[in-house]
Amino acid sequence: HKMTYPGVRYVWNHGYTSNNILESLMCARGELEGNVIVSYSDIWYEVGVVEKLLHSDKDIAIGVDLDWKDGYEGRKENPIEEAEFVVFDNNNRVIKIGKIGASGVELHGEFIGMMKLTARGCALLKEHYRGARLLYDGKPFQRAQKLQNAYLTDLLQDMTDLGVPIHCEIIGSRWKEIDTVEDFRKTQKFLRSLGDRNTSKDE
Repeated sequence: HKMTYPGVRYVWNHGYTSNNILESLMCARGELEGNVIVSYSDIWYEVGVVEKLLHSDKDIAIGVDLDWKDGYEGRKENPIEEAEFVVFDNNNRVIKIGKIGASGVELHGEFIGMMKLTARGCALLKEHYRGARLLYDGKPFQRAQKLQNAYLTDLLQDMTDLGVPIHCEIIGSRWKEIDTVEDFRKTQKFLRSLGDRNTSKDE
C-alpha cells in the first residue's frame, strides 16, 4: 500500500500469505510479452546492470555476481543459506541455481534477482510454469515443499534440468540486496560513500 507511484500498473497477488515468489510473478504473467526485465523488488542496482542485461541476445539471461562473498561480510541477520547461488559451465549456462549454499557444491556466483527475457524467453517461462502446474500442483517441486511455495529459481532449475539454456550475464557487484534493517543501513552507508567519492572527483 506504500507503493503508489503514478504511471505504474500494479498487479496483486491476493494469496501472498500462502505462496511465494514464483506465484507472485505468475500473477503478472500477462505482462510477460516481448522483451522484458524481471526484477526482485528488494534490490538496489546501478543502471549499468539493466543495460548489460538488455544487451544480451539470449532468450533467458540472469544477472550474476561473482564477488558475492564481499556482500556477506559483517552481515549477521541474513544467513548465507538464504542466498540464491548459481553454478554454471564454461559457456555461462546454468547447471544449478537456487538455495544451494549449504549443499557442498562449489559456488560460482549469486543470482541477483534480475533477468531479461526475449519474447521466446517469456513464452518458454510461461510454458514450463503451465507444465509444472499440471504435474506438481500441491506437490514437492525442486527445493520447495510444494509448487505454491516455490521460488523463481526453482522453476529456472527445472527448466535447466529439462535442457532449456539459462544464460548467466556477469554484472559485477553493482547491486545490493535489502532483506533486513541491517541491509538497509549498510546500503545507505554504501550509497553515501559513492556520493562522497563523486563529490571528491568533482572537486
